[in-house]
Amino acid sequence: MRKTLRLVTMALLIAASLVACKKKKEEVYIDPEAGKPAPKGAVKVGRFHVGNGVFVWFAQGNLKYHPYHNSWQFADNQYDVIGQPNEEVKSNYFGWIDLFGWGTGVNPTETSVSDVDYPDFNDWGDNIITNGGNQRGLWRTLSHTEWIYLLRGRKNASNLFGVATIKASPDVKGLVLLPDNWHKPENSHFEPAANHTKRWELWEVNSYYYHIEDTYQYNANTYTLNEWKAMQDSGAVFLPIAGYAIQTNEESPLSYHADKHEYWCSSPADDFGYALICDVRTADEGNEDGAVWYLYLMPKRKKFRLPVRLVR
Repeated sequence: MRKTLRLVTMALLIAASLVACKKKKEEVYIDPEAGKPAPKGAVKVGRFHVGNGVFVWFAQGNLKYHPYHNSWQFADNQYDVIGQPNEEVKSNYFGWIDLFGWGTGVNPTETSVSDVDYPDFNDWGDNIITNGGNQRGLWRTLSHTEWIYLLRGRKNASNLFGVATIKASPDVKGLVLLPDNWHKPENSHFEPAANHTKRWELWEVNSYYYHIEDTYQYNANTYTLNEWKAMQDSGAVFLPIAGYAIQTNEESPLSYHADKHEYWCSSPADDFGYALICDVRTADEGNEDGAVWYLYLMPKRKKFRLPVRLVR
């Protein structure tokens, strides 16, 4: 009898210990400062401080939409872009597009040439994204003030972004963003924009641009696919040059321009919408200083169809 009681007591103590351990693990899991796991569909390591104690994860790739199936997904890879098929925008198009007019979360195939037909911002992240949690309202678009904080306000901000080329097939150029507590992978490299002569300047009210006075261009960092995987596994985000599409008037077709590097923000600017814009201007393009790289946060006509990278 005593032996049986001892065995029962030991079993109860073991059970209580297991419950306590389970509770302790759950407490660590829900504590963001202890390393809360990234949500489904996000770059798996590293959060970004975007202001007032707000931290976000970036999606694993640009947002894309299938008109025929009325379905949203994130691109499989951060460097994936769709390109020319974005000229085929119509409600029954049987294929994917990844360029959108400003705030067209509820009408992604809107191609009106009039900016007044884009009056309100409807966030694309409010939709069900099948490989991003498959529920409504999980994701959102950064505001232009959050972008300013990410690029200017967070600790060590100027050393946590730059440009790069990924040796995919074909090569893909883009903007690299690094998380707050980034640790460089072994045998990897990163040349930030801050290593070159630079300055932030006020363009207009609430519009800024970052001016590189050196020959800093997209080949400053070059990665093979395996090298980029190591960077991504360390938390690096890549916003590829995805181009834009525009219909200039009612009579003209929708045309795709592959060499533009621009992304929508959620913020309105009167009849415009704010965008993050990267640009390299060379002497051949009339720039007296030679090759100069700019990073703008400024208003853009809403009818332009730009890529979107969501956060959560």
